[in-house]
Amino acid sequence: MQSFLAGYQEGGPESVGHFTLDPKKAREKMKKFQLTDPHRYVLMLAASAIVGGTEFIRCRNDADDLVLEYNGHLPTRGELENLFASLFGGDEESREHRRLRLLAIGLNAALGLSPSTVTVDSWDGQAGHRLTLTRAAETVTRLEKCPWADGRPLVRVHVRERV
Repeated sequence: MQSFLAGYQEGGPESVGHFTLDPKKAREKMKKFQLTDPHRYVLMLAASAIVGGTEFIRCRNDADDLVLEYNGHLPTRGELENLFASLFGGDEESREHRRLRLLAIGLNAALGLSPSTVTVDSWDGQAGHRLTLTRAAETVTRLEKCPWADGRPLVRVHVRERV
């Protein structure tokens, strides 16, 4: 038995690669992995910002909105389009993967509170993208104009409570 098992230890990987997952299916599967307290979604968003090298985090909250802003690594269009797939694959040890995974967990938990919408705006100073999430849909659109007045590079997450 030992020699049989030893033969398998000497082998190498058959193939290396990655896979894609339909974002809707990924979000459906994520319902099984909600945070114990979904109100802690903001902690996951902040952790994602920190892993992404942010210099600041600003958070505003009122009766029907939470807005979290930070700089650091700005999600690309491709990252926003495949955000929830990051929960099911990738290099678990890489900063990039951890940053995206924490962002996906935070957004998924926010959706668990049934807000009207959740948006993630990523603006690099010249152009950007907006991820819009509702319970029924997920879209990524190009931003031609900065959504905030000063135009600086920033990520803004806006959770609009259901009114």
